[in-house]
Amino acid sequence: MISLEHPWQLLQGVAVLLLLLLYLWRRRSRRLKVAALFLWPEESLSHSSGRRFRLLAPPVRFWLEALAILALAVAAATPFWVRRAALPPLVVVLDNSFSLQAKQANGQTAQSNLKTRIQRLLAQRGQRQIRFILAGAEPALLPPEISLKEVFERWECMAGGADLSAAIALAHQSVPGSQTLVCTDHTPKQSLSSDVGWECQGTPQDNLAIVNLRRSGAAILVEVGNFSGQDRQAELECSLGTSQSLNLPANQTIHCRLPLSGAASNQAVSVLLRHAGDALPLDDKGVLLPASRPPLTCWLSPALPPASRQALQRVLEANPDCLLRPEAANCELLCGDSTLPAGAYHRLLWHTASRPVLSTPLPADSTHPLHQGLSWKNILWPAQPDTKLSGETLLWGDGFPLFTLAERGAWRDFH
Repeated sequence: MISLEHPWQLLQGVAVLLLLLLYLWRRRSRRLKVAALFLWPEESLSHSSGRRFRLLAPPVRFWLEALAILALAVAAATPFWVRRAALPPLVVVLDNSFSLQAKQANGQTAQSNLKTRIQRLLAQRGQRQIRFILAGAEPALLPPEISLKEVFERWECMAGGADLSAAIALAHQSVPGSQTLVCTDHTPKQSLSSDVGWECQGTPQDNLAIVNLRRSGAAILVEVGNFSGQDRQAELECSLGTSQSLNLPANQTIHCRLPLSGAASNQAVSVLLRHAGDALPLDDKGVLLPASRPPLTCWLSPALPPASRQALQRVLEANPDCLLRPEAANCELLCGDSTLPAGAYHRLLWHTASRPVLSTPLPADSTHPLHQGLSWKNILWPAQPDTKLSGETLLWGDGFPLFTLAERGAWRDFH
């Protein structure tokens, strides 16, 4: 592949236009004094037909000079040949934390600014291999065949924090000999090695947020933080009708208490923090689910392989939020093989495998709610690579999906 070290030097090629203007200027008609006009041959011109204008072909000297100008422009751009093997793979680490959704001074979020930067990078990559890692609480390596559109769809910036050091380590482990580019909204907190680049799009913004929210008897305990350099006022509102005014000192968190009636203990409650001038409104609302919830009713199909059925039975019986029933009627989740028909229930479809697959760690989409609090390291997952699983892939292994989620109206199918 041919590349240019100084591509802007190609603009010097416009000097060919100046050369053309010089030739046209030199070939203008000149006034000459002659002894008599009859000594000159008379051209018979017709004003009624024929071409009105004639294009004069430049001489050979013009083309040689133009070629010399273009050659000098290309030489100034310093072209060089790069072999495909000489280009190391590039791993792009995407910060997946909440802070990238904060609006900057230009009205855009840091995430949108980074997306523009990544698109320009891919437009100049040539034949270079590029991989992506989502950096949340646990980094997730995306599959190699994923498109840029799918990368941006998974890059939701919904994680509470981003372990960028673990993401860089995963890049070095998964793609040996690669270079790493970290895309985030803050400057690095540690020294970087020569094969790690840092793309920062964003500056620190003032933010007020609900830090913690929980029930305590007949009240809700709320922790509110003021992450700015000045004191702020805010209003805390509850969906049950109670509210409270807050005075928030700069760079501090305070604790407050919202009273609840006895009947509200089994209701979902939302708490809203109202204030002005916040760059990140995403963390201004919290929702508490009812204190007691009915268990999820489940049924295991006898068509499942015995080992798989016993494993699922142990998991469901150990979960206090699940209730295993002997009959499938009125159950919310049915577990079976691929022949289990669809209905008014969720399905966990178990596809039998012929060989095991081991990946360390498995490249799961750690941003999905189903993966929160789970570790996917050193897991032996039996899988059949030839089996086509429909839906959104939540877990990958060796370039093919292991666990998918498919929406079916109000119901979901897990494969």
